[in-house]
Amino acid sequence: MAMDRLLVPLHILFLVLAWAVDGEAEQGGFAGFPGFIPPQLGAGFFPGAGGAQEFPPLIPEITIPIPKIPEIPSIPQIPRIPEIPIVPKVPPKEVPVVPEVPKVPEVPVIPEVPKVPEVPKVPAVPIIPKVPEVPPEIPTVPEIPPKVPEGPKVPEVPVPKVPEYPVVPKEQVPKFPAIPGLLPGGMIPRPGVGGFPFPAGRGFPFPGGRPFPFPGGATSAEMGIAVLRPGFYKEKCPAAESIVKEVLQQAVEKDSRTAANILRLQFHDCFVLGCDASILLDDTHTFKGEKTANPNRNSARGFEVIDEIKAALEKECEGVVSCADVLAIAARDSVVLTGGPSWEVHLGRRDSLTASRSLANRDIPPPNSTLPQLIAAFAKKGLSIVDLVALTGSHTIGVSRCASFRQRLYNFAGTRRPDPSIDPALLRSLEHICPPKGNAQETTPLDIVTPTKFDNHFFVDLELHKGVLTSDQVLFAPYAPTSALVTAFAYDQAKFFQEFVASMVRMAAIKPLLGSEGQIRKECRFVNHKY
Repeated sequence: MAMDRLLVPLHILFLVLAWAVDGEAEQGGFAGFPGFIPPQLGAGFFPGAGGAQEFPPLIPEITIPIPKIPEIPSIPQIPRIPEIPIVPKVPPKEVPVVPEVPKVPEVPVIPEVPKVPEVPKVPAVPIIPKVPEVPPEIPTVPEIPPKVPEGPKVPEVPVPKVPEYPVVPKEQVPKFPAIPGLLPGGMIPRPGVGGFPFPAGRGFPFPGGRPFPFPGGATSAEMGIAVLRPGFYKEKCPAAESIVKEVLQQAVEKDSRTAANILRLQFHDCFVLGCDASILLDDTHTFKGEKTANPNRNSARGFEVIDEIKAALEKECEGVVSCADVLAIAARDSVVLTGGPSWEVHLGRRDSLTASRSLANRDIPPPNSTLPQLIAAFAKKGLSIVDLVALTGSHTIGVSRCASFRQRLYNFAGTRRPDPSIDPALLRSLEHICPPKGNAQETTPLDIVTPTKFDNHFFVDLELHKGVLTSDQVLFAPYAPTSALVTAFAYDQAKFFQEFVASMVRMAAIKPLLGSEGQIRKECRFVNHKY
């Protein structure tokens, strides 16, 4: 723009000079403009202005070079600035009106408590002199009746001679460790009416404190203990007990219920025909075995484990260890593997040649037994009331089927109502597992707190009325002679273990087959063909 303003006057100057050089001052005119004389100069400014006269050019022709102005580069177009979006106006946030804090009422002034008048001093009570004791009245001695004349002499009644049991040499009788808490002469305090004590295994207290004597003054269990002995296989099969435990341990690791199943097998075996492995026999065309009896049908288990143990023993020492002894050893190890006590198992039993379904139905106490029925069933086998409670403690492991306790939930003793002694929470839980119909094979633990651990919590459950079976809960009933033992075992686990071991030794010695009786089975399910 500045350069353009400079070029305009230069251009005008150039025109003026051109006019001055080329033009003629004609008629008094100025060069380039004929007849024109600027008035500022006047007519006499130029000589001879009135006539025609040529004048030399006043100003020589001048050529002024005009430099070429360089082309100004075009300014690049400035990019358009994008429009800034208009931010919407944020409406002001309404601040909630804080409600006016109610005025705290003034605390009324508590009037001053009047001073309590001083209590007058109570005069001292005079000491009453001691009244001399009046001597008791001497009772009148009743007259002694005259001597009654003697009656006729009663003839003596001949007493049949009791058959003598074989005398066992003293050195062959096994010595048992002393059990603390025994009374003099080996008497165990047995709670009952009057707390009547009686010798271990010889009876139990009936109402009135009358002991129940067994024939011959000794029980079948005591006779078995006298003949059976620990270490029976020490020479012929020294690895027998370790083999039993090894195979059983593998089975328990696979299924924790195996321990309770084996323990129950020995109990059901010994209560029928004695501890002779009759429960292991399958039915044949000549007899119906005990496996299908009511107490065992669909509930007795563990037979495959016994078969596996027996097969391992036959490989180690063929035809030496009996199935009855396998059951006794396995029962002990089942207790040990679940946290219970251990003991020396008395061995030397032989296996039966038969079994009895009818005796199994008669002699094994059902789960709805009453306390008198349980006491009588154990007494029949030479077991005491302490044995009854201690052995029932084995229910600290294992389960029970719905069919065994359904009656207690819906029709106890024919009342069409639940057992009133059952804990309400346990009742609701059992009703959920076991409806009035169906689910007969559904199971529930007998010890609801520690079902796989051998401990004394089963007796704690009984004290809380949480026993599942009727035959369990009746042990802790009002005025029951067994209640004191339940409480003792619930309080002292060591005492329970001690009595349980003693009772297991006695039960495992009920009517064993000895010497040449029975046989040593090759397979526990079948009798040997030749014997």
